[in-house]
Amino acid sequence: EQIIADLEGKEVTFDKKDWINLTLAYCMSIHKSQGSEFPIVVLAMLPQYQRMFARNLLYTGITRAKQKLVLLGNVSSFRQSAEIISLNRKTGLLKRIRMEFGVEGKPVEKTDNEEVAVNNNKEQDSIVEEQDEPFIYNDGILTMDIIVNNKVDAMIGMDDITPYDFME
Repeated sequence: EQIIADLEGKEVTFDKKDWINLTLAYCMSIHKSQGSEFPIVVLAMLPQYQRMFARNLLYTGITRAKQKLVLLGNVSSFRQSAEIISLNRKTGLLKRIRMEFGVEGKPVEKTDNEEVAVNNNKEQDSIVEEQDEPFIYNDGILTMDIIVNNKVDAMIGMDDITPYDFME
């Protein structure tokens, strides 16, 4: 096995026995990698960083790998991360859109099956809502109803576009 590194525009090949001589000059957080894809991903899940464990981050980290995925850590860290459902971010964007357009949103009806316990860690106890309803596809037209009811597809306007379209 070999690793080929780009060192200032020059390709250098490291055999497995020489990997000890290779030190990464940078790395990328899972947050920053969202929407990107890489040939090799090294994902470290270490117990000392359990405050950052979350299912969506684990999923994002794993799905960034195009060819190879190297998992570092212990099984319990990966298991714990897969069991933690993170909170939805409260940005206030929906409230600002409603104020700007003078639109009142429909009240959200909660049922027992829409609430999910997060984990047993006292620092992270919380409840999140899961969306069971699909996004509304209105022939690509974004309407206030779609915005107010939080049904905007994250991939809106991205038909037939891949990350490779933005690469040189």
